[in-house]
Parts: sequence; C-alpha cells; structure tokens
Amino acid sequence: MANPNPATAFREGIQADAQRYLVDMLGTAAGRAAGARVAMAFSAAARTAKDPDALYGCSRPSIIACIAMSAITGLMPGGPNPTVYLVPKNGELQWWMTHRGIAALMLRAGWQVIAVPVHKDDEITVSFGEVTAHEPDPDKWADSLDDLRGCYVTIRRLSDGVSLGRPWLPIKAIKKRATKAQTRTSGANGRSSRPRRRRSSGR
Repeated sequence: MANPNPATAFREGIQADAQRYLVDMLGTAAGRAAGARVAMAFSAAARTAKDPDALYGCSRPSIIACIAMSAITGLMPGGPNPTVYLVPKNGELQWWMTHRGIAALMLRAGWQVIAVPVHKDDEITVSFGEVTAHEPDPDKWADSLDDLRGCYVTIRRLSDGVSLGRPWLPIKAIKKRATKAQTRTSGANGRSSRPRRRRSSGR
C-alpha cells in the first residue's frame, strides 16, 4: 500500500493527535468534533504555506503543543485574518498569537480593544506615554502610514465603559515593529523561514 502524501499524512496525524488530546479533555463526541476542527484549521494553514514541508517536518511534540494551545484558547491558524500563526523554526512548530488573537481573548474577558489612528494634522496631547486628549481633523484621512503621526489603543471595559488606558505609539515605533514582525513571521502560514538567495542584478 502506497504511503500517503505529506499533506494527507499531516492532516491525519493532526486529527489523530487532536482527538486523542481533546477526547480526554472534553469527552468522546465533543472531543472528536473539536479534533476535526483543529485538524481542518492546521491543514488549511499548511496548504497555504509557501513551504509546506517546513510545517510537515516539525517534531510531533511541538505540533501537539500547538494543538493544545488552539484547543484551550479556541484560536485557530489559517484564513485571511488568522488569530495565530504557525511558525516552523529549527524543526519545531511555534504557536504565535496575533493582535487579533489578543483582542479576541480580551473581548471574551469583557474588554474591548480599539486602535485609533492619529493623522499628522490632528491635535493630540500625550502625557507619560498615554493620550489624554485627541482632536481629530474630520477632513483628513490617512491613505498610508506616511499620513499618520501614530496611533493609540483604547482598552475599554464593556460592562460600564471604563477605560483602562490609551497608550501612545508613534509612527516610527509602528514602522520598526512592523519590520521586525515581518522578519519574525517569515515562516508563518505562507512564508518560508528558510533564507532566500538574492538574485544577481548583473552589475
């Protein structure tokens, strides 16, 4: 009998490991259903990767650890707006939560997180790293990062509207973090973690 292709073997292995783990945690029927959902999400993330073999070749214990994290949190990889990234690195699969995942967990806990962009022409007051006043220009709209002065995050309790804080992040810090994030997630769900060979310019 022919061996299954790597994608099939990965999906079947994920589903078996997920169901084995989740049956113990949730019971037979619920565990099998949850295991199937996890396997579907992980398989979809692997299929859209530029280097699926990097995920398929990760160690089984590291894959099981990622399965457990998704099962516990309900945050799944894959799709256009993932709440987590699966990042293969040195033969180990890593589970990295995105900002969407953090916001989802906070929302479950009763807190709403909203990022507010600040245009270069907006009036803003920052004290000790927090925005204390913001007067946006209604006629200005940011078409790119170059139009922004920065942004702040409002963290608001849904039960009574109390604000936990409004930390400020200037545009230089945003661009720096964006560049760093692209480097760190270069192997996540569709990006290869292997170094690319530069093309010669012929000069």
